[in-house]
Amino acid sequence: MLTEDNKLLIREMFNEIWTKRQLTAIPTYYAPAQVESTTAFVSTYFAGFADWHLEIVEMMAEGDQVMCRWRNSSTHHGEFLGIPATGKRVTMEGMSIQRIANGKIIDDAGYFDLLDLRQQLSRESTA
Repeated sequence: MLTEDNKLLIREMFNEIWTKRQLTAIPTYYAPAQVESTTAFVSTYFAGFADWHLEIVEMMAEGDQVMCRWRNSSTHHGEFLGIPATGKRVTMEGMSIQRIANGKIIDDAGYFDLLDLRQQLSRESTA
């Protein structure tokens, strides 16, 4: 695939899975070996956060890899990493690097500041 095709695949994946919350779309974008772990990972976040809004800030592609810098905001409505629902609005910024072969994601690594997220969840409300 061309780098532009790879970027389009990643944009569509973020929209369908993360923005529209379509777990059933995971096999459309991920290679079979990645489907189970990706479903478990995404499910963990969806259990803890409602109204997920993901914005792609920057995207670059070279060869079979796509790097995406993203920002998301959501409401903490369920348990996440042992933290009971707080009802707080949180934001996360991070990046992901996906490797693509034959039109499917074969490797997906994401990086974001989990400490910052935990701090947002533990702060006293100012309201």
